Amino acid sequence: MSDTVEIKAWAKVGNMLVNTEFLDHDHPLHPYNQIKDQGLCPEDFGLEHPVYGEFEDKSRSDLINEIVSLRKTLESYVRNFG
Repeated sequence: MSDTVEIKAWAKVGNMLVNTEFLDHDHPLHPYNQIKDQGLCPEDFGLEHPVYGEFEDKSRSDLINEIVSLRKTLESYVRNFG
């Protein structure tokens, strides 16, 4: 593992210069995604996935229930609009 990683701190979005930490978590220039795109693990550099906090207090059972609910919603969507 490399001891350092290089990421862009600022990005031009439209006419604005934006700190990349404040981009949507799925934006390719979000720091987490910049590190992943280099083939590295962001967690190795102390950077958690942007939505980690939403799930850290949930139990395994809660997470499974959420996954099942999302799967049912997706399958229903595909049946109705697929």
